[in-house]
Parts: sequence; structure tokens; C-alpha cells
Amino acid sequence: MSSRPHLRSVLLLAVCLSTGASAQSLLERLKAVAAAAKASQAADGAGSGAGRSMVGSEVDGLFRRHPITNSQKPETWPRVAITITQVAPAAFNNYGVAAPTIAANDCATYSITVWTDDKTSQAHDGLRLCYGEIYTKLQSVPLFQVPTWGHRQFWQGQPNSGSVRSTGPLPPIDHFPTDPGIPERWLDRYRNTLPFVAGPLAVLGFNWNDINDKRVWFVRVPGG
Repeated sequence: MSSRPHLRSVLLLAVCLSTGASAQSLLERLKAVAAAAKASQAADGAGSGAGRSMVGSEVDGLFRRHPITNSQKPETWPRVAITITQVAPAAFNNYGVAAPTIAANDCATYSITVWTDDKTSQAHDGLRLCYGEIYTKLQSVPLFQVPTWGHRQFWQGQPNSGSVRSTGPLPPIDHFPTDPGIPERWLDRYRNTLPFVAGPLAVLGFNWNDINDKRVWFVRVPGG
């Protein structure tokens, strides 16, 4: 059995930022992580995740193709509902020197429903993102904003389904599930789960600089 390089996760970003490391240094480290992941996947094949990669799928770049053009009156379509159907157990490990690590080919599987209007939708099931390939998408993502986004709600007065979480077309009031323990498991920046939240948003081309983009939410995630 080949040796798989193990990766440190968001802590790498937090440490770099807190110690004043340059953006160039951070990008160089991320590049090294991506190279290690590519080598691991080449050696081990498709990895532990079933399905096809979200990268290069129909949803890749969806929001870049349909950006918000007016923040005062933002577009409401397409809407995207994300369900994480399964994730590698190592995702629930904490970060830290003595903590268990996560491998480049530990993966999550997603079901994504895209609504082009209130009557037309398409489900994209069995999409996979592995830990290694996520890092090739996160170089420009402000990861510190991901937990903040996850704890936000849709604007007051905006049509929503309240506490009922579904695949649409109406979004729930909260961006992310609020079941007991779920935000702590998934939105803690010192857990391996956070990249699996940021990853699909990065693939979709979500614009973190526009807080008025309210077209995406997470329906359900594994409880761990």
C-alpha cells in the first residue's frame, strides 16, 4: 500500500495569518499541499470518495456565469441547495500537533440542486470533493469568513421557509443547519470539516465580497 501524504488543514491558514506570514508564502504552501494531493491521488487512484468530482462538473463556476450585477437589487436566481450526504470520518478530527490528520483523498459526497426559477430545478447527485483537490480551489477564499457566513440568516422580509430546510425553491432562514452540535462540528475553524463547507462554495464561484448574494444554502450535513 502506498504512503499517503497527510495534510494539515485550516490551521495552516490561521497560523500563517496570525504570524504575519506573507500572502506569497501562504500561496507557496498551498501550492505544495496541492502538489502532494495530486501525487497521492495519482498513486492511490480515485481515493476513498464515490461519485464524480464536483470540479469540472455542471455546477463548477455557476455563480461566475451568473454573478450579482446590482447589489442594491441583487439577482435571486439561480439558487443552489447543497446537501452533504457523507464525509470521511477524519473530517471530524480537531487540528493540532497531536491531533489525527486527514489524507488528501479523504472525501465528502454532495447532492446539489440548482433552481433556475421557482418551477425549474435540476439535481446533481453524487458529486465528490476530496481534501486534496479542495485546496486547489481555496487559495483565494477568505476562510475566516466561512464560519461567519454559516451563522448568518437571510435578510428579514426575504421569502424563506423559516426553520424548514429543503432543497428549494425557498431557502430556509439560516444559511447552515442549526441542529444541536452541528455548527460546532462544521463551522469551527479548527476542524477538518470547514474546508468541506468552503469547498463547494469555491467551486460554485461564490463571491465572498458581496454579502447580498443570498442564493445558496446548506440543507443537511452529517452529524459525525
